[in-house]
Amino acid sequence: MNMSWTNLFVLANILQFAFGVSITGISYWAYRSNGRKASFRNSTVGFLLITVGGVLAPIYELGIKSDYTITAVELLKLQIIEGTVIGIGLAFLLISVYSHSAGTDHYRSVQLDVSDGGREYER
Repeated sequence: MNMSWTNLFVLANILQFAFGVSITGISYWAYRSNGRKASFRNSTVGFLLITVGGVLAPIYELGIKSDYTITAVELLKLQIIEGTVIGIGLAFLLISVYSHSAGTDHYRSVQLDVSDGGREYER
């Protein structure tokens, strides 16, 4: 089977979109199932932005321009937009993980009591 580069490009982006939509859906389901916690909402938004940012190039090249040849300026603008959207998505994930960890019972803060010989105690 001789698959062209164009077909591989389309296949790779379809897979990326499918996995992105799947993990966004799972995150949204977790948000709805766990009392609508902000950490799950933030992860849903983060996964959604990462998915959208990842498929901007094929949407532009195939859907809007209908051509694979883009100028250097178009490529640079596209990469700036993609990077910004993905970066914002990653920031939402960072906030989500940090806030979820800080608010769960599994989070353990250990401090050392210097006056007690340096033994650990749980707070």
